[in-house]
Amino acid sequence: MKSASFPVSFFAAPERGFLHLRPYIISDFLYVPGGQRVSVAAVDKTVYVTASGLNVRAGCSTDDRILGTLAYGTAVRVTGNVQRNGADYGWRQVSYGSGTGYVSANFLSDQAPEQKKAEPQTPSKPEYTGNVKTVCDEIGNVFTLSERTDGMWCDKDGTRYTRHSATDFQVYEGNKHLTVY
Repeated sequence: MKSASFPVSFFAAPERGFLHLRPYIISDFLYVPGGQRVSVAAVDKTVYVTASGLNVRAGCSTDDRILGTLAYGTAVRVTGNVQRNGADYGWRQVSYGSGTGYVSANFLSDQAPEQKKAEPQTPSKPEYTGNVKTVCDEIGNVFTLSERTDGMWCDKDGTRYTRHSATDFQVYEGNKHLTVY
């Protein structure tokens, strides 16, 4: 992989007790894995994230370090289109925090995406597995419980029970215990 030199500016902040180093790039090109040279064509436009989470990277490759993640619908300021041999390379240079990052162009749109709406979910009626247990409570009342596909057990009135062991059932959200007969 080819490398480039990066000048560094210095400034002191003695009142804070440190010396600040700030690297900056003065080159008009980047290198990507395999030593390929790419350039960045200046752009200034706002686009929107269409992925549920879009990684912002330190360079224009999935091998580069992740700086952070942008959420679905986030407006992003594109500052450059990454190109290789004059053709689109599929990455965009973006303003990120106080600096610059790179994102895949595949997950950006010029149009603000519609906000994802949570579709109301109709609770599905659980089915029964066919497993049946005959149980009794502390005073000898006998019940027949049927197992549902959601792991609950129900009596004929629809009261739900959870199974705690091979021989112990308990009313769901209650204290009534049943024992296998």
